[in-house]
Amino acid sequence: MSPQALASLLVAGLINLLLVCSVNADQNRFPVADDLYKLGAEAEKRELPILLLISQYHCEYCERIKREVLQPMQTNKDFQNRVLVGELMIDAGEKVVDFQGKQVESAAFSQRYGVFVTPTLLFLDNQGREAAERILGINTLDYLVFYIEDAIEKATKKSFGK
Repeated sequence: MSPQALASLLVAGLINLLLVCSVNADQNRFPVADDLYKLGAEAEKRELPILLLISQYHCEYCERIKREVLQPMQTNKDFQNRVLVGELMIDAGEKVVDFQGKQVESAAFSQRYGVFVTPTLLFLDNQGREAAERILGINTLDYLVFYIEDAIEKATKKSFGK
C-alpha cells in the first residue's frame, strides 16, 4: 500500500471515529433546564408534566441517576411523549429563568421547593407546582424506574386530568 493510500485510510478512519464519538456524546447529553418559563409553556402546549432533576456538578449520585436511569429512559419514545425532562444545576453562580420569567440564582430557586439534597427529582406541572411526590437521592436503582413511572402518571393526572 502506498504512503498516500495509507494516509487517506487513516484520515477516513479518524473522521469516522470523530463522527461516532460526536453521536455518542449527543446521546449522553442531558437536557439543561435553564429556562423554566419556556419549559412550562411547552409543557402546557403538549400537556405533559416536567421531570426536573436538581443536581450539582460534583455529585456522583446525580451522574449515576442520569447515566443508569434517566438517559436510558429518554431513549424510549414512549417516555419522551409522556414527560419533559431537564436538569437544574444548583452550584454557586448558576442561574435559571423561573416559571414567572425572572432570572434567579438556581440555588435560591431550589430552596423555594425546600430542596437541599442532590439528586432530587421534582415532578411539576406547567406552572411549576409539584404534581407528584418528589424522589430524594438514590435508595435502590432496581425500583427507581418504577417510582419515576408512577410519579409521571400521577403528575399527568393531577396536571391535565389524563
